[in-house]
Amino acid sequence: MSSISLIQSEWPLVVARWPADGELADIDAYFDRYPALIHRARLEGPIVFITDLRRMTMSATTATKRKRVADRSAETLKQLKPLIRREAVLASSAWAKASLTAVFMFAKPEWPLRVFTDEQEARAWLAEVEPTVRQAPTPPVGGSALR
Repeated sequence: MSSISLIQSEWPLVVARWPADGELADIDAYFDRYPALIHRARLEGPIVFITDLRRMTMSATTATKRKRVADRSAETLKQLKPLIRREAVLASSAWAKASLTAVFMFAKPEWPLRVFTDEQEARAWLAEVEPTVRQAPTPPVGGSALR
């Protein structure tokens, strides 16, 4: 079982790094951290977001897990809408990027969202609206970077 990292050490940039093989309990634990994130964003101002899906595998994304993510996302969407200025989604390949881009064409995001395969490009796009975003990617997940 691998946890989903929700890194806030570069605030107002928040980075969610999804593992290759998360379980339902990992998804629930991840979304259980959102109330604190929403509270912080309400106090400190809007955020920019990176959702890193590069490690995720197709075999790990079962229908049950996708439904859990959809259900839990729906719970937070209304609260997040005024708090996220932009979101960059990181995909592992050009094929994954094209697939995700197609999904977002049909399921319109609530805020500006683009899919990238390169974290530097994603950060540059986020820096257009949030100049404090550093161009160097965050260190690899190893310890807890939660605040």
